[in-house]
Amino acid sequence: MWAFSGFDIASGKTTAMVIPTLPAKATAGSFFAGFSASLSGGFTPATTSTDNVTLLVNLDNAKKAKAADIQNAYDSSLRIENPGFHSPNTIDCATCHISETARIVVGEDQLNLTASSDNDAFTADPKFVSKTNMRATTTPRRQSTNVHMLSYRGGSLMIGQRVINETANVVAYVNGVVLKAN
Repeated sequence: MWAFSGFDIASGKTTAMVIPTLPAKATAGSFFAGFSASLSGGFTPATTSTDNVTLLVNLDNAKKAKAADIQNAYDSSLRIENPGFHSPNTIDCATCHISETARIVVGEDQLNLTASSDNDAFTADPKFVSKTNMRATTTPRRQSTNVHMLSYRGGSLMIGQRVINETANVVAYVNGVVLKAN
């Protein structure tokens, strides 16, 4: 289980951060991965976002769901990873942190979904960032559930796809706008 919370600082004082898309102005949320080999988890509390990956974090539930609902959850995961759609101000922590793992481990590996022609998938500006540079450092396929976005696990660097996508946006902006203006 992973617990998520945050705080805001104003005038030197901290206050609990209200997490976007959680009900009742919640200041904490959690994700439980379950006990089976594949994901069998859920969120507490449940997100109120229309971009919802709940079906993809529980393989048993996903296998019982309608194809359209599964595709919607998969598309949601791509939008959550895409900084053109979401930011920390528009999606809750747990959903964002588990989205990549759910997309890959359940959506792609178990349900054979693909982002290859999906308009919601992030595409880096090829003028500034190559496809080679967009590759993740690790993949959820080779590890147990890891919700870190940027950290080391043992000696292995973990950089989540969301961080890679945001970095590509910054690189394109700096090279295309800031440096070009000078």
